[in-house]
Amino acid sequence: MSKKRIFFISFLLLILSFSLVGCFSEKVPSATKNVSLDVLLTDRPVSDIDELHVFIKDIYFTYELNGESFESTPVTINKDYDILSLAGTEVTLFSLDIPEGSELGTIHMDVEQEATVIITNNNYTATVAANGKLVIPNAGIDVNADGELVIDFDAASSLKQIGNTNNYKLIPVLKPSFRRKNSTDIFAIKGKVLDVSENPVSKAIITLSATITNEPTIIRVSLTNKDGEFYLGKHENGKYDINLYTNVILPEDGEINFDSLASDYSTTLYINSEDVNITINLNQ
Repeated sequence: MSKKRIFFISFLLLILSFSLVGCFSEKVPSATKNVSLDVLLTDRPVSDIDELHVFIKDIYFTYELNGESFESTPVTINKDYDILSLAGTEVTLFSLDIPEGSELGTIHMDVEQEATVIITNNNYTATVAANGKLVIPNAGIDVNADGELVIDFDAASSLKQIGNTNNYKLIPVLKPSFRRKNSTDIFAIKGKVLDVSENPVSKAIITLSATITNEPTIIRVSLTNKDGEFYLGKHENGKYDINLYTNVILPEDGEINFDSLASDYSTTLYINSEDVNITINLNQ
């Protein structure tokens, strides 16, 4: 596995769009106002496989309001998703109403116990850990306005090859974050990568960095799709650095140290109250 090339993808998979009103089981909080929460799925690094299919059955979560705990009714999804097919896209999963001022606690995702890995038209089975009962504990996210719950599926840390066989195990690493919905002060960064002949470059790794507490920090990783397009999410006004990599070896521990790598392209860009759309030309 250490000699296989690693490709990164960052996409937004916004889950099955419908309103879920009055869906909370057992105790229902008395709230004067609800806010709308869209649930999104995004993923990060993946090794050099062609497709990774995960069948999501349902999602539910716990939350607290005024010191009391509540549990939502599961939202039925029942759909297969190819995690690698959505680079540069945003697709809605589902929406729900939740009392304003709630704090999300634990997020539960139920998936099929076997995922499918496809490499050069060959299908392999990836056994999903915990019998497909995935849990994100202690999210600790305050929901005080309409927003989007982004669930980051870190596939590079999740998908493991068993020895030198074609057997795989999926131990999903899921990381949630929240952003305000329809915010007027965050803007998209997207673009396209072309080679010297103006052909699109697919499966190139793009990193977006910003200075956080005086340290440059990678805040987003994306993979170009078959058309060379990438999407790095929405961000506030400010200065950002982009680096592009075309050949990266996956280390044994699944973690890539970008500080030790030389990028094939780098640039600095500024968000100034509008979306940024750039074209990167590789001279190689």
